[in-house]
Amino acid sequence: LRPRLPMPNARRSTRRGRSLRRLPWPLLLSGALLAVLVAWAAWRTADPLRVFAGTSLEERIALLREPIRSAAAEAGIDPYLLAGLVATESSGRPRARSSVGALGLTQLRPDTAAEQARLMKLPVPDEGDLLGDPELNLRLGAGYLARLIKRQGGSIPQALMAYNTGPTRFNRWLNEAGGYEAWLAKRQREGKPKPGSVLHYAQKVQEWARRLEQRRRLEAPEPAPR
Repeated sequence: LRPRLPMPNARRSTRRGRSLRRLPWPLLLSGALLAVLVAWAAWRTADPLRVFAGTSLEERIALLREPIRSAAAEAGIDPYLLAGLVATESSGRPRARSSVGALGLTQLRPDTAAEQARLMKLPVPDEGDLLGDPELNLRLGAGYLARLIKRQGGSIPQALMAYNTGPTRFNRWLNEAGGYEAWLAKRQREGKPKPGSVLHYAQKVQEWARRLEQRRRLEAPEPAPR
């Protein structure tokens, strides 16, 4: 009969288990907590957009203050107007996706984003760009809104309504009604704008813009006293 060979690995494993059992429970608990924190940090680092999870709408806008201000300055529009649009369109969620295929913070459709990117001499974005690059999405959305403001003769409400329903459809409504004033008068005779209507949308964007400006959500926080 062959003699049985010793099994050092098994013995070592047994000794290691006994050693772990002899460790005080607070030390074991702190080790487990450290492992959880390391895993959580890795999860957040791997996907920086997860910082927006679990925050309120206004907090998300505040987190986006720098790219919002930068995109608005590039487009030549009021940063709080852009912030109001972001609050209304996506609730400040970079990965927002609508049922009709609008994507990201400013809820651009891929074809609209592609057209705007070409006008701005930027590479045509794909879906991943629009959902994963908040700064790019804001630049394209701000540029598109600025273009609509110009096309609507400088009227913010008209530009917002065109943004919401599409400029081609909106302009057709105006032409059929005999102009913006006639179209607006008819809507006003129907009573208070209903949720989901373009008038309600334009009012909501502007209300958010005023609210965010009153609360100075795009201003840098005051330094903590020493």
